Amino acid sequence: MTTPDPVTHDARPGFELSGTVRRIRRTARLSQRQLAAAAGLSATTVAQVETGRRSLSATDLAALATVAGLRLVLLDAAGEVVPPMRPDAVRDDGGRRYPAHCDVRHGDEGWWYLPHRAHRAIPWFTFDLRPHEPLQDDDHPSPAPEHDPRSRRARREHVERVAQAARARTARVEAMLRRLSGEPDPLAELLDPCGCLPGCEELLVGDDPEGQLDPHVADCPCRCDTH
Repeated sequence: MTTPDPVTHDARPGFELSGTVRRIRRTARLSQRQLAAAAGLSATTVAQVETGRRSLSATDLAALATVAGLRLVLLDAAGEVVPPMRPDAVRDDGGRRYPAHCDVRHGDEGWWYLPHRAHRAIPWFTFDLRPHEPLQDDDHPSPAPEHDPRSRRARREHVERVAQAARARTARVEAMLRRLSGEPDPLAELLDPCGCLPGCEELLVGDDPEGQLDPHVADCPCRCDTH
């Protein structure tokens, strides 16, 4: 009666653990006992891995590779090295990393301004789960002072002040050019739409209570309530 071979990592497609360890040992030109001692493992472990009778943790495999001057990396479909996520990425208020499969965004963007959350302190970061959309970044950002919501608000306000000043300068230049060209200024009519005759103003500021109901002279073409 034969017993089935144990299922090991060698059976997984795309990676052969036993052959990889043997390649490491050949590159290092060491015996099983020497390689195991250099990586802090037992010689029995290395022997069983090479024969496919046991698995090996990624940490121990990396230790074996280091002995041979090699390193473990991830490769994409084009054969390019895919680096690990940065260890100093931002964390939540509890010191926990944000979910690796989600995009991290600034906490002051969007929903934190809803009324029922107005009393809560704005967090520096939160995350979005959009499984059907491509990732916005290749990694989560590293914390920096400029990520403070107060600093971000101050920068937004500064940018808006600069933009308002630029718009005001543009409006003044355009108005000056219109005056020089003799064109009517549309802003003047918006700022002072009243076309009442001088007598209307006298009725408005007079002491006659009945005159306040309709403070316009008989032939006033405007009859507005703004003069």
